[in-house]
Amino acid sequence: MTHRPFVIGLTGNIATGKSTVAQMLAGLGAQVIDADEVAHEVMRPDGPAYGDVIEAFGPEILTEAGTIDRARLGSIVFRDPAALQRLEGAVHPATLAEVERRIAQATQPVVVVEAIKLIESGMHLQCDTLWVVTAPRALQIARLMSSRGLSEEEATVRIDAQPPQEDKAALADRVFVNDGDLDHLRQQVEAAWSQIQQELGSARYAREKAGASPNQSGRQVEHRSQEGSEPTAPAQGDVEVRRARRGDVPAICALFRKRRRTAQVDEAQALEWLFSKGLLVAIDDDTVVGVAAWQIENLISVTDVIMVSPARLWTKVGSRLLATIEAEAQSLMCEANIVLLPAATARPVRAAFLKLGYQPHRLEALHPIWQGVLIPFLTAEPELMVKRLRERMIMIPI
Repeated sequence: MTHRPFVIGLTGNIATGKSTVAQMLAGLGAQVIDADEVAHEVMRPDGPAYGDVIEAFGPEILTEAGTIDRARLGSIVFRDPAALQRLEGAVHPATLAEVERRIAQATQPVVVVEAIKLIESGMHLQCDTLWVVTAPRALQIARLMSSRGLSEEEATVRIDAQPPQEDKAALADRVFVNDGDLDHLRQQVEAAWSQIQQELGSARYAREKAGASPNQSGRQVEHRSQEGSEPTAPAQGDVEVRRARRGDVPAICALFRKRRRTAQVDEAQALEWLFSKGLLVAIDDDTVVGVAAWQIENLISVTDVIMVSPARLWTKVGSRLLATIEAEAQSLMCEANIVLLPAATARPVRAAFLKLGYQPHRLEALHPIWQGVLIPFLTAEPELMVKRLRERMIMIPI
């Protein structure tokens, strides 16, 4: 294909039935890439991860034929989180590269990337939508005992070695409940597929597939401070970042609806942000793909709303939203920008903040003046990501 296909990221914990969902999607016309199988392929003797895995675990994991004994390796990593992390560090980079190569060579307009570690590896950030399959714990254990011949204890160890299903479901655009009723599961899958087909048939997708490039006008993007100053951080490339307008409110609400597991925002809430905070929107091909809201108190910029969808755009869009906020905060002599991240924020997003110079902090470890600024914002228990914008503090509150 000339253009990148629409990519569905499909994940779920062990024995939840994600492979069953993948098979259903293949029957509906999707091209499925099994990332877990790709991971096995890159560990073959001629694969790019073979040497790294042996270096991490030693030759005792090899069979007489020189191949990696997956059962022996599994018995090690599923009982030792540190060992599992070493395995992922050795295998994930090669797996990600091969999956991306296969996406680029796909022949179907919709590709499903199926992976048990889709979120943990950060692979979901390259997907247009994230689908998660869940199942009752008792059913997971029964399936592992039946299909893999594991004891109940062995099945429990493997299940407990993975993140809670609830954490993955919290990040999903769509959640499938696989309680053993295949007809019910198929109904859920077909409904989701139908919705994707409707979206792909929209005028916007048709323009993209025809090869139209976003923002062909080459217009310059302006970001004005709260004082109405000159632009401070022009956007680059194909994403426009600007101050939100009243006419953007429906699109802002629609953006939050795309992330079904995220707290929804109605028009009244969006209007409150518009009139009481600095509110930015990021626009890609005439569609709002990102929103950020912040306000300044006592020379501290507090960003308490930041949302990007689809997740694969986070690195590009999130960084531009933050850069615009930081530029405006610096123009107003702010000492820091503090972002309030929800507790369910994905690890790859946290990692992106670290790359942008942000550091996690506990409230009690911050300067008392900063604590006083933040306390009114803390309706929940967010993670505080802090970036110093200048070293010297003005010790007298304004």
